[in-house]
Amino acid sequence: MECLKGWNVFIKNIMNKKTHNLKHINYLNNFDIIANTLLKWQKKKQTDVVNDLMGTLIDINYYVTEIYTNELYFNHTVNEYRADKLRAIQRAINAENKIKELEKEILKLKNKIKVYGG
Repeated sequence: MECLKGWNVFIKNIMNKKTHNLKHINYLNNFDIIANTLLKWQKKKQTDVVNDLMGTLIDINYYVTEIYTNELYFNHTVNEYRADKLRAIQRAINAENKIKELEKEILKLKNKIKVYGG
């Protein structure tokens, strides 16, 4: 049952990434339509209104790009921290197993010393 839960989380993450990518592509497409329309208007006749709209659109693009980039870096950082934590846990488990192994070895050696004198 636990395996199925992990699978559901995996599928949900893939779907969230896919949905996020589709939304971003839609944003880029819409931005392109508006930017090209404003460029055509600027070429036909430059006005303060068209120039202001173009400047505003550029500001919006910088803002959205910053948000998108921050989200990518955040997700990347979270994944790195998660991987580091899992590696640390595995190292701790390995160390505990090695300690148990060495304690058994010490016990065997102590018993040999008792038997053969020491």
